[in-house]
Amino acid sequence: QGFRSAEGNSSLHLAARVGFSEAVQELLERGYSPDDVNDEGLKPASLAAEKGHLSLAASLRRMSRSNLLSFIEAGRWDDALRRLKAGKATPAEAEAALLHSASMPDIHREVFLSMIRAASQLDRQDRFGRTAVFYLATNDYTDLLDSMITTGANMSIADQRGIRPITAAVHAKRKDHVK
Repeated sequence: QGFRSAEGNSSLHLAARVGFSEAVQELLERGYSPDDVNDEGLKPASLAAEKGHLSLAASLRRMSRSNLLSFIEAGRWDDALRRLKAGKATPAEAEAALLHSASMPDIHREVFLSMIRAASQLDRQDRFGRTAVFYLATNDYTDLLDSMITTGANMSIADQRGIRPITAAVHAKRKDHVK
């Protein structure tokens, strides 16, 4: 269980991503957890689904305990909000979900604002060096971007290519974010 790829993927993540069901089963029997998250906060089920291995992803999700990121990925906004309001989401869980959901095309605003309050570190970076602020700056989420900045998120963190959120906003023609 000690192996991690450069992206923070465990052996279970890698087997799930390529759809190797037999290896997934073997790793689960050896104690690997379907709840383990990589550097982007993604579970093995998410990687399997991303690559089209939907039955394997469903199987891994059934084995997984319910957490914030799995609720968000499934569009279970009420469950996500209940978990946040009850204080059951850890700061690390909120940070991973915040980063992941900022890159989604449809963000549930109330859930997102609750994740901002639950996260202790707003500047978590994904494998590309991008933060939630970076993703929000490239989309039409001015109110959420303002909330992140007001709460202390850093607008000057560049991604691995040296692009800062403000530059990404300009390239995405988000003039409302540039002010």
